[in-house]
Amino acid sequence: MASLTATSLILLAVTRYFCHCGHLRFVTRNSVIAISHHSSLFTGVNLINVQHSTLNFSKHLHSTYHIGLITQGTQSFNAKGKNVINGPGQLQLMDPGITHDGSSNELKVSSKIFSISVSAIHEFLDQKNTSLLTFSDNCIEDQSLYSIFSQLHTYMAAGYANTLWLESAFLSNLTLLATRYGHFTEPKVYCLGRSNLAKLNAFMHEHIAEKLTVSRLANECNLTDIQLLRQFKALTGITPFAWLLRIRLETALQLLHSGIRSTDVAMRVGFYDQAHFINAFKRAYGIKPSELY
Repeated sequence: MASLTATSLILLAVTRYFCHCGHLRFVTRNSVIAISHHSSLFTGVNLINVQHSTLNFSKHLHSTYHIGLITQGTQSFNAKGKNVINGPGQLQLMDPGITHDGSSNELKVSSKIFSISVSAIHEFLDQKNTSLLTFSDNCIEDQSLYSIFSQLHTYMAAGYANTLWLESAFLSNLTLLATRYGHFTEPKVYCLGRSNLAKLNAFMHEHIAEKLTVSRLANECNLTDIQLLRQFKALTGITPFAWLLRIRLETALQLLHSGIRSTDVAMRVGFYDQAHFINAFKRAYGIKPSELY
């Protein structure tokens, strides 16, 4: 069975990567994974279609809100200490930064996903930028909202001509979803902050091939080493170097798909030992770089 970690191409890198690719299909020894990405009428809203078989997603998180609709099959996931089985008729609601996994043993699972940025949520729901929408449950059974959001996803991805109806229906039902199943709170304040996290993320991408140290990362945020380690983990749920590893493996996967040789990819993304790269890649994706096609 193939396994994907927080570096998961499907759910973590999809917004950034597939804005350029649109469609992708790749095959492992045990799984076929097909992804299509579509822009929407709204800035900050991306539409994703995923089909896969017999697959595990190891623990990962997102920087956006995800509203997921399984249209075929079932998938189980763990989040906030609960194990949930999700299927047609249910909405999977995932806040940014919530660590979760996912698995399915079925031959085919199809799902539609709305990926919505935090700033878009603030704009759509007319909330101040410091407030944070939190959903009370990660899986809800609401056949009416499920049907509406499924229809909206299909129409928006297809470029349905009646944009006024689409805009009105999406905003009104998003408001209904947030009112019925969510609440707004003031987030905990960390000295690291989202702006510094974004700065660190960009710094890691820019210096991906270098040997980065805790001190160097801490200096970028005017924090001590201990402050960075504690606050980074509190803000993201993972360590700075787990985050960096995720970036390196995400980038490696993209480079491999573009046809670059595995040995060259390893050096480009900061792996100075080919065996280390192969082992890390296999732990993340369940296959060796040479087996990806």
